[in-house]
Amino acid sequence: MVIALNIKNVSVVCGNSKPLFFIGKNPPGGLAPKDVPQFVVLTFDDAVNGRTLLHSRNPNGCPVKGTFFVSHEWTNYDSVQWLFQQGMELASNSISHASLEGTNADRWLNEMDGQRRIIAKFANANEEEIIGMRAPQLVLGGDEQFEVRSRWKMAIQNHLPFNRNGPPCCLGGGGRPSDLSNLSLRVRNYLKNHK
Repeated sequence: MVIALNIKNVSVVCGNSKPLFFIGKNPPGGLAPKDVPQFVVLTFDDAVNGRTLLHSRNPNGCPVKGTFFVSHEWTNYDSVQWLFQQGMELASNSISHASLEGTNADRWLNEMDGQRRIIAKFANANEEEIIGMRAPQLVLGGDEQFEVRSRWKMAIQNHLPFNRNGPPCCLGGGGRPSDLSNLSLRVRNYLKNHK
């Protein structure tokens, strides 16, 4: 299981007043596991072009939303702008899209925040709304990556795997992006305490 939060879209799309987030062994609100609704989290990785545009609807009539983890090379920023205008969430997937494993925090910051600034400039998106990142090639960068997330004040990262053989993990509950500032630490502690 991978944590993937689409905080902006949960609140905006169908009238929810606050974003959702919860991590734990049991479902929130005393729900039985069989009664918990299932969610499909839709994300797109790498370059954005005309082929990655969404025009679908959920069975309840709400538009399908997704998070686009945008890398720079081969991206059509006209398409990225259209996606942003449709309420899609934009996130950084680095400028070079090369693995950053073993690099220092400054390189991580240049790649991730640099791509966020590029997206904001060329797609006319609000830089402060681009609060997520995905490690290039899904290769984690250790403490340097977490340091950048903290320095950048980023709320979301979409590449923290859970142990498939471990206990179930439930996402839900309430919170704001600012409440998620220690997400990586909470995930690490959860996994450490639930082996």
